Amino acid sequence: MPKKKIRMIVEKFGYQGLRKYRQIDDEHFSVMTACKTKLVINIRTRECFRWNPYTKKLVKL
Repeated sequence: MPKKKIRMIVEKFGYQGLRKYRQIDDEHFSVMTACKTKLVINIRTRECFRWNPYTKKLVKL
């Protein structure tokens, strides 16, 4: 699991303190931040999405 690459992508969006790394498929990873926010990261395109629990959808950052 490329934790260092995930950390570099997420720090560009201002999030820190990552934990609970989970692999969804070959290029998508799910991460929990220190402020209890769920993020989904696409390694190939370097995109970051935040999970919105109210609408049950991903929001692009």
